[in-house]
Amino acid sequence: MPFVGFKCTDEEKALLHQLSDGNVSGYVKRKVFGSEESPTRHLAKIEQKLTELSWQLDAKEKDLGSQNTAEISEQLAELAVIFKSATFPPPGQMRLHEAMAVETLLLLRSMATPEKMKTAMLETQRIGYKVFEAKEK
Repeated sequence: MPFVGFKCTDEEKALLHQLSDGNVSGYVKRKVFGSEESPTRHLAKIEQKLTELSWQLDAKEKDLGSQNTAEISEQLAELAVIFKSATFPPPGQMRLHEAMAVETLLLLRSMATPEKMKTAMLETQRIGYKVFEAKEK
């Protein structure tokens, strides 16, 4: 797998380690790429299509004929499909799979022993995810 790196200050590095709970690579990948269904991924696809269309229009600006127009129309239709598939829940509302995951987590936590909870939390941290902690009022 290729390696990608970047320069940052000592303060930025310390903050990155703090935010990532030690798994900087996993943290950066999640923040940059998100999951397959994430809004970030949908927006990245939309941005890529718009960039391609912009380049094509620039290249074909002088001799824009009917065949080229049909090509661009087809690509705009593809872009419309991507927009339609990028559905986001209303603010403050979870998607169905997120709600199911929370419910499953709460059920499992109610049945788990403290030792099993600690093991699961340590494994969650080891693979680069932040452990869910309920907020007390």
